[in-house]
Amino acid sequence: MYEKFDERLEKKCFILNKINEQKLAEIFADTMHHKTVAGIVRRHSTNKLDVRNVALDGLQLQKSKTILDIGCGFGFFTLALKGRLNPDSDIRGIDVCTNYKTPYLESCNKAGLQGKFIELEKNTINRIPDNSVDLVICSYALYFFPTLIPEISRILKPSGAFVIITHSENHLTEIIAFLKETLDILGIQKTGSLPCQDLINNFSDSNGYKLLSPWFGRVEEKEYRNTLHFRTSDFEDLENYFRFKQLHYIPDNLENKSIVFGKMISRLREYFQLGNSFSIAKDDTIFICNQPLYGN
Repeated sequence: MYEKFDERLEKKCFILNKINEQKLAEIFADTMHHKTVAGIVRRHSTNKLDVRNVALDGLQLQKSKTILDIGCGFGFFTLALKGRLNPDSDIRGIDVCTNYKTPYLESCNKAGLQGKFIELEKNTINRIPDNSVDLVICSYALYFFPTLIPEISRILKPSGAFVIITHSENHLTEIIAFLKETLDILGIQKTGSLPCQDLINNFSDSNGYKLLSPWFGRVEEKEYRNTLHFRTSDFEDLENYFRFKQLHYIPDNLENKSIVFGKMISRLREYFQLGNSFSIAKDDTIFICNQPLYGN
């Protein structure tokens, strides 16, 4: 089955809906920094349950043999499949950033799974055979390519499942408020929406069900409540988090971006010196989709 699967996938990639490919590469190319930030999120989350385990708990996946991890990154979602699949299962991680190949395959190995990394370039997955995939998983990526939802419905077997983890609408609201206050202090006028707001508008808890329900007969939604909390001794972690996320919240068309970011950090430092803590909403939403309706 996977001979056709490979042939038709290896030269394909996502449609990046409203997101410039160069910008996407810029955000995620520094994999070491990305991994550092993932550690920051784990350390400062008030919800200590792994959202990926929450997403997968209760699903019967032992018969799933062909799996896609779309926007796989380091393979954290694939790693959460450890012990849930038949060891003979074949899983493919798909990502536009080739730097993730080695860590993704390491995650497959840790999970005891046979994995392969597929680099995608300039097209879609629309040539994967119909009804050929048992399970599609996607964490923190579907907002880059929500136009793939019909294709995922098409490639899933009737008994298949599509499991998505995405940000909720309140994602980064505290950082956005901090940015707006900083712009006011600097006397800079901001026009248009922020990059993170564009992403949330693409796919989140507010519109996810509406986008998924035409293509799946059953769509279950789970809330994952979480906050990132930084104490006065955690300034370095918060600065690194702000630094990594700046491409999400500082608009491309904003002049003097480095000055704006520098002012935000200096304000944060002053804020912490007063003995204040800082919290960031990190609520996520899980969608579990069954009964693909493509063609029906």
